[in-house]
Amino acid sequence: MEEIRRLVRIFIASPSDVQTERQCVDAVVEELNTTIGDTYNIRLETKKWEKDTYPAVGEYSQGVINQQIGEYDIFVGIMKHKFGTPTAQAGSGTEEEFDRAYENYKNDGSCKNLMLFFSKEKLPQDIDFEQFKKVRDFKNKLRDKGVYYFEYDDDTKFESEFRVKLNACIKELYHKNVVQHTTIE
Repeated sequence: MEEIRRLVRIFIASPSDVQTERQCVDAVVEELNTTIGDTYNIRLETKKWEKDTYPAVGEYSQGVINQQIGEYDIFVGIMKHKFGTPTAQAGSGTEEEFDRAYENYKNDGSCKNLMLFFSKEKLPQDIDFEQFKKVRDFKNKLRDKGVYYFEYDDDTKFESEFRVKLNACIKELYHKNVVQHTTIE
């Protein structure tokens, strides 16, 4: 009997100051593939601009990234003190990626869940206050949309909380039959 696993694609959106958290996401996804992957007959896969896109031409650079990333099941946004670089459509690439995921979630459900994480770490001495203000404004925008997000204290807490929250998200999607498995004999 041949077994086919359902692919659950997780898009990771963030500005450049959360590289450690992005690495934690990969470690957690790899771990969950070897644990709950068997239980739910799924394979988790991260989608990131740095590994899933290539140089190309389009109307604007973030648009090229959006097109190449394609569809995904779970959106994970992570922010610390930087908001990111403005795009033609939003205040940063991360904001544009969130806006697209949110619209997909609201309109056709192609993005099954949105998970957002914000650092509560102390501000560094060389903080760009304009960037940090944009992060705060973005959090307010999320609240106004009714989006619940999680705040974490440091990288270690992020990893443990992300593991728990992603596991819960997968479990919920599975039990809602959003993530289905099929076996072929």
